[in-house]
Amino acid sequence: MKFLFFSRTFAEVDRVLKPGGTIAIFGYDMPTSDDPEMAALMQKMFMTMIPYWPKESTQLFDRFQSVEIPYPGWIRNDSLKMKMTITVDQYMGMMKSTWPVVAYSREHPNDDFVGEIAKQITEILKKQGKGPEYTISYNLFILMGHKPKN
Repeated sequence: MKFLFFSRTFAEVDRVLKPGGTIAIFGYDMPTSDDPEMAALMQKMFMTMIPYWPKESTQLFDRFQSVEIPYPGWIRNDSLKMKMTITVDQYMGMMKSTWPVVAYSREHPNDDFVGEIAKQITEILKKQGKGPEYTISYNLFILMGHKPKN
């Protein structure tokens, strides 16, 4: 689930989840890099796209900090991290498919923002003597709870 309307979501979860059943909700931050230049470029892209995200995405930006699963003893884990090696073309393809980039591209049809970011990433990699692959990482978070058996 990318964006949740939690009151409706939890009402439906409570309706369909069997007693003792588990709900788990996870999400992830915007990708980043251990390389400071690459991280700054990814942050630039994210900041440019903020106005094009749906308003509900603010839940994701704050890592669902305001969300509480309505079952006693629910837990939250913010310690998970996912790293992946990706090429510039793969990353740009992934970014082009996201909601805000599509909206930005519709509003700015003559602006190749993603292409410019790709060029800048390629330049950073070339300057560092690296090939087309680099590592990005995502901080993951998960909320889990069990519906009481009674």
